[in-house]
Amino acid sequence: MAQSGTAASANPCGMEALWKTSDAITKTVLSYNWLVRRNKAVMDDVRSFGGDLHAVLLRGAAKA
Repeated sequence: MAQSGTAASANPCGMEALWKTSDAITKTVLSYNWLVRRNKAVMDDVRSFGGDLHAVLLRGAAKA
């Protein structure tokens, strides 16, 4: 006869699958957060470069 309720889902194989799933989700979330932080830092550098380039171009236009 089949077991029902929590006893059926608490077997060792089920628990191992839950741990592996939670481990994979944790790694995925941490990787996503790292990529978002990295992307923000790169975009800050790009914006800074754009501002510097704009200032140089405006100075060059004023001299001409």
